Amino acid sequence: MADLEPLVALLMSIDAAEHASWQVAYSLMVWLSMVVMVPFDLAIIDSGPAAADAAAAAANTAGVFDAPADLAAGAHASLSLVGKILAVARRYLGSTGPAREAAAVLLARLLTRPGLQPRLREFVQWGAAQLAAREAGGEGGDHDEITSSFLMVRAWAWEWD
Repeated sequence: MADLEPLVALLMSIDAAEHASWQVAYSLMVWLSMVVMVPFDLAIIDSGPAAADAAAAAANTAGVFDAPADLAAGAHASLSLVGKILAVARRYLGSTGPAREAAAVLLARLLTRPGLQPRLREFVQWGAAQLAAREAGGEGGDHDEITSSFLMVRAWAWEWD
């Protein structure tokens, strides 16, 4: 488990738009999707900003889906470990390569963990907004990729729930 934070940091350093590195991102997210299924609270291995209680921990990940997918690495410094995992997976949902499927599995497994139901609710609300934007004919951005990724995450999450 000591390698979890460096793994997330490495994954965050990979440019999602760089198609030459999709194998690395895919492999790391598949491995991470297995690691997040550990049966204990991820907060105990988080060396990031300390959260005194559950409300502070929830606030430390809130809004991660609404943030631009290409936030600078420094913007993620204030996020908890779970927040960083959510942010990096969100970034890959807009890609068109195989890493998108790995990001969908990672999000589904992470968001169906006990205690992360508020983040699952936030994700569903974000996905509904993406679907509404696509329905309204919103131009610009990656609505098609995000829409299909959102539906993949929902399918995986409901399969495991």
